[in-house]
Amino acid sequence: MLFIIIAAVAALSVYLFVTSPRFGRLPRGERLARIEKSPNYKNGRFQNREQTIQFTTDKGMLRSLFSMLTRDKSQVAPDKDHPINVVKTDLHSLPQSRDCMVWFGHSSYLIQTDSLRFLIDPVFI
Repeated sequence: MLFIIIAAVAALSVYLFVTSPRFGRLPRGERLARIEKSPNYKNGRFQNREQTIQFTTDKGMLRSLFSMLTRDKSQVAPDKDHPINVVKTDLHSLPQSRDCMVWFGHSSYLIQTDSLRFLIDPVFI
């Protein structure tokens, strides 16, 4: 019984957290009409125009993990004859009038264009 109560409280907490006005709400009215006119909006959601290839396998999780841990690792490091150039950028000294893109690693970027700065990172989504 205690487990059911804890699960119910946890589910209610998650629901209240996700539906909090601080996290926005589902679009409605004029904004919804504008979204529905987007060429990428189909069947109630945004979709890529081009097919996205999924890198999936029919192996199970344990077989995939074992394969990853035991594979040949000789090709996972950059070639010593062709090192990757790294440029340390002082972000404070970038003139705002200069269009540029700075890659921070993995999927994080700073894009500066038309005197606007955009910080792109999937963690923020």
